[in-house]
Amino acid sequence: MRNVILSIILLTLFSSGLLANDKIFTKEYELKGKIALLEVEAGPSGSDVFLNSGTRKNISYSTPGENLFPKMFVKRDEYSVTWINYSKNDVKLNFYDSSSDHGRTMVSGRFEFISSDTTVLYDMGKPKFIVFRAIKGEDNEDIFIHDINTGRTRRITSTSGNENRIIISNNELNGRNSFTLTTQTLENEYTYTIDTDTLTSHLEDKKEILRGQKANQAAFTNDELNTIVGIGDSVTWGKMRMFEFIDSYHPELTYLAKTSDYFNENYGDTSTINLGVNRDSSLDGVERMDEELLYGKGYFFLVLFGTNDVTSGTFSSTSTSKNIQWILENARNNYGMFPVVSTVPPQKLYLAGVQFYKEQTEKLNGKIILMASAQNFSYIDSYDAFFDQDEDWETMLEDVKGNHPSPSGHQVMADMVIPILLSLIPETPSNVNLSANTGGNSFNVSCTQNNEFDFSHYNVKFGFSPTRLDREMTYSSNNFTIYFYPFNLNLKRMVYFKMQSVDKEGNSSEFTDIYSIYLN
Repeated sequence: MRNVILSIILLTLFSSGLLANDKIFTKEYELKGKIALLEVEAGPSGSDVFLNSGTRKNISYSTPGENLFPKMFVKRDEYSVTWINYSKNDVKLNFYDSSSDHGRTMVSGRFEFISSDTTVLYDMGKPKFIVFRAIKGEDNEDIFIHDINTGRTRRITSTSGNENRIIISNNELNGRNSFTLTTQTLENEYTYTIDTDTLTSHLEDKKEILRGQKANQAAFTNDELNTIVGIGDSVTWGKMRMFEFIDSYHPELTYLAKTSDYFNENYGDTSTINLGVNRDSSLDGVERMDEELLYGKGYFFLVLFGTNDVTSGTFSSTSTSKNIQWILENARNNYGMFPVVSTVPPQKLYLAGVQFYKEQTEKLNGKIILMASAQNFSYIDSYDAFFDQDEDWETMLEDVKGNHPSPSGHQVMADMVIPILLSLIPETPSNVNLSANTGGNSFNVSCTQNNEFDFSHYNVKFGFSPTRLDREMTYSSNNFTIYFYPFNLNLKRMVYFKMQSVDKEGNSSEFTDIYSIYLN
């Protein structure tokens, strides 16, 4: 009877999640003609990396703590695995190889960040070096190399920008004592020769990476002035796995679409262009932005990247925030768009034993806000907004699985974007033309029609002196006539005039220059 009661208690605890571990990562590899699984399982005091290839083995048992982001390298009949052991301000690079059947810490020493983007180099089929991106002592990512046999670790690049990629065309040395490494920052591509005896680098080539539109930006069309463009990852794309939905793709329920719906219902026609791509990183956004905007553009530009940067462990908060800043500056400076950036919403990966996801998200969001404030970009703080709602923040995420905002979460985000767009000052009237009417009591005014979705009217000031425009009228049309009734004089004198645009929120543009016309 005692055993039956104990079994019931254990079953209850596992069902409630009090003892059961959470599987937070699974990836398939082909290993000796069979499928092998790399898995990360989180518990109350950390997480472990498991290799499941017929039998399930904990390869991180000797490195307690938060073991995350495993990556497998297969060479002939041997295989190796790298992963990151996370502790705040003391990140380690760990390594397992099948020949020794032993997992251990390879690189340590107060690294602030080590990327999951690693490469293992082999010599005669045996693992020899690990090349990786990391931050140590400086606030940008550089490339490091670790000699597996000697235990030496060296920084082999030191550029002013963040190294975003490791490109090694051949990871088999075959007795050579050097290899070619290509890296990229946002601005440049560098090619190095790496000496494996001395662990030093020699710069062979440096090329500028041409990004950003160089031609003069044409004026926005009327339709483009009322178009909202969203660029980002699967959140913008519209991934929502909900019990109430048949499928998981719902761009019509994203914060981009909900913002447009509000303006359509309350102001006038607006449209959207959704440039979200599932699983995109912030660097993917940098690299595809110009090509995407060749096929459609709009004045408003909503930007949300960073979720995949954090969950993959690929980019540091420093690198991601710089990538996002580049996207915002490119939109504003080269395309004349009005960008609004969002912080990264919270995720269900915030587990008691794994602090990496929460700490990195908060670190990144802090940098996004600081950058946006310093560079005068508008932003919404989606992260804090989810926690500020009356309902529990997790209810505003997918309910089947995953970490994407639900429709109610997207509504929270849209509710923050809408007042930002409504607060924009309307455009100053352009192409103003004046013509006097016979009789001298009136003149006609025309200008380019203001087609902003929340446009209300033109405010006009006029008078007989440029320093005393003491008469004021409003007109909803861009073609109107100004009369001098009730004075009804046969005027023969100069009249001075200026005008501004006013939106439905009461925001006013600057006045035009003062124009003059002689009434005869």
